Amino acid sequence: MVIIISMELFRGYAYSPRAFEGLKNVLIENLRGKPPVFLCVGSDKLVSDCLAPIVAENLRQNDCPFYIYGGLNAPITATNCEFAHDFIRAVHPTSRLILIDSMATRSQARLGDIVVSREYYGAVNNLALHPDLCIYGVTSLLHGKMLDCARLRNVLFTANIIANAIFSSLNSLELNSQNVVALS
Repeated sequence: MVIIISMELFRGYAYSPRAFEGLKNVLIENLRGKPPVFLCVGSDKLVSDCLAPIVAENLRQNDCPFYIYGGLNAPITATNCEFAHDFIRAVHPTSRLILIDSMATRSQARLGDIVVSREYYGAVNNLALHPDLCIYGVTSLLHGKMLDCARLRNVLFTANIIANAIFSSLNSLELNSQNVVALS
């Protein structure tokens, strides 16, 4: 979970028709030339943190032809995220690393946003992660150090928008496919 993004490439409200197209266009622009690898960070222990695992499962269920790490069965969390990042960089040195995560905000107005950035801002600030692109879904409010309850409907909707934009951008690019694998 993150709080602030300083260097955004895109921000759009998930329920707006423009969010899908905007996210798709940013992905097309940033995925040219290299196949992506997806690192989906989060857990189903908290509704507000399960966005990325849901995206991972959606990508797998729809036969995404690229590597996907994380998900509901093999979650990537703060405890194993750095290992997963280093593993992906070693095993897929020519691929673009796309990190997907949920985000908390202090502003009610930002709840439901989808944010794309080149910088990783996670809940655990000491992680040394350097993805090529980060996709965040703003799923909950942050009050002090406590997360407010997230609505599962909103998390599912945002996860579906992200997964569908990924599929649409990959179809537009017609990248060479690889096998899908889960980190276990």
